Amino acid sequence: MEEAYADKNNTFVSSLTPLLSNLSMLENISLVLQVHERIGRKQAHQKALDALSLLGLDNLAILRYEACSNKEIFLVQLIRACIQKDVKIIIEQPFMLLSDAIDLNNILGSLDKLGIAHERVLIIDLKHQEKFYEESGCRIIG
Repeated sequence: MEEAYADKNNTFVSSLTPLLSNLSMLENISLVLQVHERIGRKQAHQKALDALSLLGLDNLAILRYEACSNKEIFLVQLIRACIQKDVKIIIEQPFMLLSDAIDLNNILGSLDKLGIAHERVLIIDLKHQEKFYEESGCRIIG
């Protein structure tokens, strides 16, 4: 797993890649665009807001981490991961992050709304969670 985190071609949705608590959800997303895609603050904010809108999360833009549910935090992390170009998205133990919303269809539906090909996503989870991933189309490692 350490090798995966060291690989610049990977981005993570994980408890090990938390959102920054002193930034709004919009800023957490746009910061990635500013750093990795080297675009200006105003353009990064617009792209982040557009991505939030795709999932109906416009209202989260000004909120900080502590004001959001586990599901909202997960989705913001997913947006933050997907806006990076040419990287593999690794979702690590999604049901640990989504303890209050265990439904793979929500995750897959969010990927579809964000235009993320399922082949670009690798889900890493515990072996006993394998039944949740049947027919998902994502690559799963247990």
